[in-house]
This record gives sequence, C-alpha cells and structure tokens, in this order.
Amino acid sequence: MSGYPTISPARRLELLEPPQGPVDAVLDTDTYNEIDDQFALVYALLSPEKIRLEAVYAAPFFNERSSGPADGMERSYEEILRVMTHLGFDPTGMVYRGSTGYLPAKGTPCESDAASDLIARARAPRSGPLYVMTIGAITNVASALLMAMPTVPALVHVGAATLPLGGVLSTTTLALASSAPPGFSTTTRKVWGPSASRVVFHFQRNSASPSARSASST
Repeated sequence: MSGYPTISPARRLELLEPPQGPVDAVLDTDTYNEIDDQFALVYALLSPEKIRLEAVYAAPFFNERSSGPADGMERSYEEILRVMTHLGFDPTGMVYRGSTGYLPAKGTPCESDAASDLIARARAPRSGPLYVMTIGAITNVASALLMAMPTVPALVHVGAATLPLGGVLSTTTLALASSAPPGFSTTTRKVWGPSASRVVFHFQRNSASPSARSASST
C-alpha cells in the first residue's frame, strides 16, 4: 500500500491529548465473547457526559463460545441488541453487523455493514474527530481503512488495554501512535486477526511524517 497522507509529530501529539468534554464515538466489540464487553457497552451508552455513542459494530470471534468467526459476530450482534433493549435504547440504525471472517491478507478488506458505516460516519462533517473504540478483533476497522484508501476518513482509534494503540485520522491525514509499550503480538485478538493488526500498524508507521519515520528506524 502507498500514497499515505502524513502528519507532523507535533500535530500527532496534539491530537492524542485527552479530549475535553464529550466525544463522538463508535464502539467495535465482540460482545458475546466476554462479560467485559457488555460492561463497556453499558458504560458507553450510559455516559453521555463523556461519550456521544453513534454506532456499535459487531466484531468476529472464534472460541468455545462460537462455531466460527461468522457465528461469533452474529452472536455479538444479537447480544448488542439485547443489552441495548434491556437498557431502553432503540438500536434501530445504530447497530451494524461486522465481518464474517478475518482479513485473508494485509491488503484485502472484508466488506461489511460496519466497515461501510464507519467510513461514512468518519467522513461526515463534524467539529472534531470521530473516536473508534475497539475491544475485539480489529477486522472491521482495518477493513474500513483499506476500503477508504486513498482518501482516509476522519477518526481517532482508541484500543483496549490489550491493544496498545491510540491514534488520529483527519479528513486527509492519518496518524496512529502507540499508547503503551509493545505487547499486542501475544494477545488472543492478534491471533484472531494478524492481517488486520498488520494493517493498523502499517498505517501507524506510514502516516508519520518522513522525518518521524526516519527517526523511528534509527
């Protein structure tokens, strides 16, 4: 992949500062997989003073709780609907099915309603960036990045504790920066989606300015 937009180190650090006030956000989650995702979804829905949650995307997973990635995604989709309904939220137009599998290769996206919606929301006019909170395999996000090339949309990627990623995308600029020491390679989610992980890290490095890339390689 080539033709990445660039961002200066100073602008990258500025955009990675903790936001002041509520942020526009979407949540990408394998909700049926583990109980922590349900808590995260509830917190996001019930914290309007911090998060203006626009959409929730079902992520694939495969373990003893599913018969395969597609089944894991569908179970997560249904679990998202259940949680939102129990809380009194109308999920109509807010919950989207994600990929039914993992990226087959670094440059091949898995098209889905979730990836398409993410691109559309990221490109929509707004006063600030769109925050993308990922707490599952990042196939949907990686696919959206690939599908959006060469015009990268506007979003901020915030990964979970086991996903040491933070980052910022603007309408013409992508910047992904590490928010924790490397450690992602040993996580279950990396095993589920190695190609998706490589895509996100690839964007992270190649969106840096030439001087920053040169410094990082020395």
